[in-house]
Amino acid sequence: PDVEARNGVAHVVDAVIDADANLAVVAQGIDVLSTLVAAASAEQSFAVLAALKARFSRLTVFAPTNAAFANFFEAEGISPEEALALPTLPTILLGHTVFGVYTSDDLTAKPTTTLTTLAGTTLTLKYNRDTKVLSVSPAVGGTATVVVVDVAASNGIAHAIDAVIEV
Repeated sequence: PDVEARNGVAHVVDAVIDADANLAVVAQGIDVLSTLVAAASAEQSFAVLAALKARFSRLTVFAPTNAAFANFFEAEGISPEEALALPTLPTILLGHTVFGVYTSDDLTAKPTTTLTTLAGTTLTLKYNRDTKVLSVSPAVGGTATVVVVDVAASNGIAHAIDAVIEV
């Protein structure tokens, strides 16, 4: 329950909030992102994981769900184990990450937003005011839809998407 006060609202929580929970820690706590966590934890992705853990990073991650990764594995004709061994895995992950913190308010303020990823690729985000859908392209199979917004971390923010971004 919320507790109203003259200067704001206090929210009652039933767990300790870790103010230092970085993007990697936050992702570990979200079941539908376990494949992303495994990918970021793969040996060849050490630099990606370091960036997600860096205290002073200011990043936005477009985080593919487990279902998005399953569709990617099928489209590529590879197993999860083969995917986790790909030498290009760090580039794939960096293609989902941009410098700066972009909230859903930032990303829906204009019909189209263009961002450059840490992999050097370009993402185009389109917001449809009628359907209230925020989409990201290019993605494997066409366009990704943002399915969860504004997952805050001490060093950035994540938005879950339903497809893997093409890099």
